[in-house]
Amino acid sequence: MNHLKHIFVFVFVLAAGCFFAPNVAGQRADSLLKIMEDTSSKRVYQKPLSKAARAAIMSGVLPGAGQIYNKTLWQIKVPIIYTGFTILGYLILDNHARYKGYREAYIYRLDDNPDTMPDLFYGTFTNESLLRNRDNYRRDRDFYMILTTLLYTLNVAEAATTAHLNEFSVKDDVSFNWKPYRERMGWGAPQVLGLTLTGTLHTKTYSPKR
Repeated sequence: MNHLKHIFVFVFVLAAGCFFAPNVAGQRADSLLKIMEDTSSKRVYQKPLSKAARAAIMSGVLPGAGQIYNKTLWQIKVPIIYTGFTILGYLILDNHARYKGYREAYIYRLDDNPDTMPDLFYGTFTNESLLRNRDNYRRDRDFYMILTTLLYTLNVAEAATTAHLNEFSVKDDVSFNWKPYRERMGWGAPQVLGLTLTGTLHTKTYSPKR
């Protein structure tokens, strides 16, 4: 009797598994199909670069290009940028050439080689003077290189900042308004009259292309 009971329970569990398995598999297939449909139905929008990012990239690739893109006093900004780069470039090259001259003169001074023909210009300098001038021109060269890097960074930052500010639309309806208000300072205290200053800023928005 117990064996028949165990067999009956086994057959029942097996039949129940055969009955519910297709439903579970169907539900999994339906859910997977639904997920695939939802994924395929979604459109992927690529957010366009802002004007500030475009201007920064353009000025990073070619200094002054972002200022031309912004069209805000670019006739003044671009000549200033390239004038600064020209002056700094000349100072870097000049100081580097002088640094090399004093360095080589000092090396020739300690060479003890009779075939070495140093420049007569450096013949009147002492060893201490050669070292001092070498270090001074090297320091000045490095200083102008740092200024060139700062000018390049300012060129990119100015282009991005100007482009960002240009995205704000300044209109006649953008103004500050004074509005009266009443407020009770505490329990049982009289109401206090005052004024509030309110204003609205408008920015240009971009919608994704479909």
